[in-house]
Amino acid sequence: MVSGRAWGSYLAIMRSLGRRGVPVHVVSWGVEQDILRASRYYTAGVALPAASGADRLAALTEYAQRIGAEGRPVLYYCTDEDAAFAADNRQALDARFIVLMGDADGCRMLMGKDTVDALARRSGLQVPGTWHVSATEALDAYAGEFRYPVVLKPCNWNSGGGVSIKADIIFSWEALRERAAAVLHGGGEVVVQDYIEGGDESVEFFLFYRSLDGARLHGCTGRKLRQFPPGAGIMALGMTDAIADLRSAGEAFISAVDYRGLGGVEFKRGNGGLYFIEMSTRSEMFHKIAMDAGVDLPWIAYADACGIDAGNISEQRDGVLYVNEVPYLLVVARKPSYFLQDCRRMLKGPLRLGMFAADDVKPFFLKIASSLRRVMNRTPGR
Repeated sequence: MVSGRAWGSYLAIMRSLGRRGVPVHVVSWGVEQDILRASRYYTAGVALPAASGADRLAALTEYAQRIGAEGRPVLYYCTDEDAAFAADNRQALDARFIVLMGDADGCRMLMGKDTVDALARRSGLQVPGTWHVSATEALDAYAGEFRYPVVLKPCNWNSGGGVSIKADIIFSWEALRERAAAVLHGGGEVVVQDYIEGGDESVEFFLFYRSLDGARLHGCTGRKLRQFPPGAGIMALGMTDAIADLRSAGEAFISAVDYRGLGGVEFKRGNGGLYFIEMSTRSEMFHKIAMDAGVDLPWIAYADACGIDAGNISEQRDGVLYVNEVPYLLVVARKPSYFLQDCRRMLKGPLRLGMFAADDVKPFFLKIASSLRRVMNRTPGR
């Protein structure tokens, strides 16, 4: 079973497991499932209104009972909100599901931008200068310590204070104070972080699954080539690459904090070092780049949870180019010259798309049509 509201992550898991005959049920919150239902690998599911933790727990349990699931279904979660839900309700969920998570308290610490940075430093990783701010008075007190540009982030998935913010690059004290104050006045908390120089291609990733007993770690390394928004966004274009020091740093950190389950660690190479940026404690849409490179993390996780043989797990294939279609189109819409530059890469090696799959084409066309409708509806005069 897959729970949450991230359709792209759902689709990657559905295809990974469905191709091996594993039925996949999707329970979503505040998100329609039209695109997912179009997939040949969608078994069944239910789309529910946004709900509190207690209501979600009851709905998940009721759905598992209703479909007559034998044993305990493996539960995947695909957003920070759903990872927090799984951690907060771990004991109750364990009674009905196999939750792909180790220690719940450790997971919560890794989700917090302030607490994970402290853990990374204690583990010996290089971390950009970071200031935790929960009030404008604290921000004013730190004013003389910032060197611009800086990056402004909410401390956690639910600490944006009602402001849409993920990772904003800020170039002046006036802009920082205005943006941070909007979050703080809404009851949120932020971290201000030194900006590490370098373009999108300086961002590197280690996607992984660590077995629930902690004995095995499978992963895939690579680098982002384009992000949307540029500088601090989601991966629009990426490529697998065996980066030895990145893998070593990622494996050492995961072992040091004893994290178990699906996840990813992001670093940025710049200012003369390899800097820890953030960690995810869940399945992500761009785990598909690892799948395309021969490291099928959702399947490896399922096999581990069920105690079955995952089969031959190969070393990652390098040079696999991954395009996350909609974000990439937004990138080239802003700067068309990027497409000509990227074509050279696309012609060199294997190219894989985030949504499109030759054996499962309907979700791709539905998503593109849906995105085009939204763009047209926003066009002035329509």
